[in-house]
Amino acid sequence: MVFATHYLDEAEEFADRVVLMRGGEIAADGTVAKIRALTTGRVLRASVPDAKEADLRALPGVTAAALRLGRVELHCEDSDKSLRALLTTYPDAYDIEISASGLEEAFLSLTAADETDVQEDAA
Repeated sequence: MVFATHYLDEAEEFADRVVLMRGGEIAADGTVAKIRALTTGRVLRASVPDAKEADLRALPGVTAAALRLGRVELHCEDSDKSLRALLTTYPDAYDIEISASGLEEAFLSLTAADETDVQEDAA
């Protein structure tokens, strides 16, 4: 059975094989585990009172940061280093979770527009 979806959690749970498309071309093809392995890093989530998004982005090992209602989501190339820095900067952080990048993170990484695409679109 073949189905197309934008619900990556659904695909991650049920699909035996995943094909990611970018600009009409195949960006990745394989099992969920194989696709997830193509991207590195971990996701660190925590409740962090008084956090500032700019400060979170500046933490060592952090490649991207988002802040929503006191809850932070940090994409990290080195989650151990990032966690130590987070707790040093924000000692009141709690409900800390670290997980492997999921299919959604792999999709975003593997299908992101690069500088050439952005320049071509602007022309």
